[in-house]
Amino acid sequence: MIQNSSIVIILVGITIISLMIYLTLQQNENFSPLDSQLDNTDIFVVCKNCDDQYNASQIAKKFDILNINYRIYKQINGDIVDMKKLVFQGALKIRDQKITNDDYACFASNVNIWQIFLQSNRTYCVVLNDKLNIPSDFKNKLARVIDDLSLTNLDGVMLTRATSPDAIITKNIVIENNLGNWCEGYVLTKEGARKLINNTIPIVSTLGNYFNSMNSKGIVKIGKTVTSIIKN
Repeated sequence: MIQNSSIVIILVGITIISLMIYLTLQQNENFSPLDSQLDNTDIFVVCKNCDDQYNASQIAKKFDILNINYRIYKQINGDIVDMKKLVFQGALKIRDQKITNDDYACFASNVNIWQIFLQSNRTYCVVLNDKLNIPSDFKNKLARVIDDLSLTNLDGVMLTRATSPDAIITKNIVIENNLGNWCEGYVLTKEGARKLINNTIPIVSTLGNYFNSMNSKGIVKIGKTVTSIIKN
């Protein structure tokens, strides 16, 4: 009887140990590098109509379901931007069209975010447009991009797929000399934010064109993702 009891105890012990090993393996399998870097990453969602309760709820719905901490940044109202201020700062024509109030408001809002980021103790800054469709695997994909970025000397990464890569940097990041004009989501390092801020005056283009120009001149080194992790 005693022998049978000992066997039962041993079997129960083996079962418990096996279960613990299984749970540990599952935890490691589901672990995302971002889980350990959330405290080092500022995620900003730029919102044009934050006062709209429906719009705010849609933003929350996108990110809360993924358990992602984020901050809503209310974009400067382009309708009240002083065009004289824009002209004073030396705005030039882009393709025969002056940048609009909304272009300026978008640009200035992003600059403000970079300044907030530089005053924080975070290592990375993620800026997203509130109208983006956030896929269910966004958190894991963003995790891999940030983890890769930490291994490079790049200043940031556009979260849009490269169409004609010029060089492969990591498994998830490539270099494309022409970043394009679309700038709806990106990651920046502290150094990248400093370089961009130091070259923002005068404002002579839209935000997308500015990124492209700074990158082509070698002022910053911005990569692109192998696959797009955000959808417009």
